[in-house]
Amino acid sequence: MRVETLTRDNCDAYVAFRKRMWPVHDGAGPWEIVLHKYLSNPRVESCPGSGLYACFDNGQICGVMGAYPMPITLNSRVHPGHMMVDWAVLPEYQSKPIGAVLYKTLVNLPGRKFASYGTPASQRALSRAGIQIPAVAAAAVLQPIKAAALRLYLRNFAQPSPIAGGKFSLPGRAETMTAEELTASSPADPSDTAYVQSGPDFWRSYFDCRAFNGAFALRLNRDGESGDVVMSFLEAGTVRFATLLAYRPDSPTVSAAKKLGRSLREAMRSLRVCVLIATEADGLLQTLMNTVGIYVVRKSVHWWVIPKKDDSFAPDSVQWWLTSADRDSIWAPGGLTTAS
Repeated sequence: MRVETLTRDNCDAYVAFRKRMWPVHDGAGPWEIVLHKYLSNPRVESCPGSGLYACFDNGQICGVMGAYPMPITLNSRVHPGHMMVDWAVLPEYQSKPIGAVLYKTLVNLPGRKFASYGTPASQRALSRAGIQIPAVAAAAVLQPIKAAALRLYLRNFAQPSPIAGGKFSLPGRAETMTAEELTASSPADPSDTAYVQSGPDFWRSYFDCRAFNGAFALRLNRDGESGDVVMSFLEAGTVRFATLLAYRPDSPTVSAAKKLGRSLREAMRSLRVCVLIATEADGLLQTLMNTVGIYVVRKSVHWWVIPKKDDSFAPDSVQWWLTSADRDSIWAPGGLTTAS
C-alpha cells in the first residue's frame, strides 16, 4: 500500500472509490468539489502539503483523508496549517490501519494541525491528541414550524438553492454582491487573536463552486450603516435555510450589528429562509443573530488543535476567532445543516 496526494489525473480512481464508499460515508464529495476545495483553493499557496490524500492498494483507493488548507493569521503574520478532514476507509479495509497511516502522514506535514467535530471514529482519535477550541453555534429561527421539520428529518435531503445564482434587491437595505466586491473579514480587534482571513480570492474560488454550495453575498445598508455578508443557501423541498459564513461591517459596533441585523432579517424573510445558522465568533455576530431571529438556539461546539513540537505559539496563549467559513464542510451540499 502507498499514500499519495490526489491530482487531476486521479478522477477515475476517486470516482470508483466514492461509488464503493457511498453507502457508508460520502467522503470528500463529488470530484468537482475535490478540485475546488483542494486543488483550486487559493489558500493552498500559503499551506504547503495541502490536498486530499489517498491510500492505494493494487491501484485502487481504499481510504482518504484531507489536509484542508487553514492558514492562521496572528498579529499580521500568517502561520501555515491544515484541518484534517474527510476521513473515510472502505468497509473491507477497516480492520487494517489505513486511518492510522493517513493520520500519521498528514500530522507530519509542515504547519499547524486542526480538526473539527465529525464521525465518532475521528473524534475518538482526536480526543487522544487534540486540544479543544470552544465555540458557540447558533440558529436564528424565522419560521419555527419549518425549522423544526428541517431539524427532525429534512436536513438529510438538502441541496443548494437555485436562488444563489440570481440577483436580489431590497432597495436601500440589501443588494447582491460579487466575490470581487467583497472585503476580507477579520476580528474587530485582531491583536493577539488567531483567525483565518477570507478575502476576495478565496470567495471567488468558493463562488465558482456555487452549483454545489449555494454561495450568496449581500451588501447590507440601514440608517447610515453598511456591511457585507456571505452565506450558503440550501433547501429541502419548500424549506429553505442558510448558513452565515462571513459578516464584515464597515463599522464594528453593536449599534451597527443591530441595524444591519434588521436589514438581514428582512432579506431572509423575503427569500423565505426559515433559519439562519452561524458560528458566533464574537459579540457582534451574536448581536446580529439576535436581531435576525424570532429566537436563537445555541449550543457549544469546538474545533480541535493537534499540538506539534514546532508550533510557533501555544493554542491557549491567544484568542481564537473562527467562523463557519473556516469549516471545510461549506463546500459540500448538506454539510451545513447542523448549527455550526
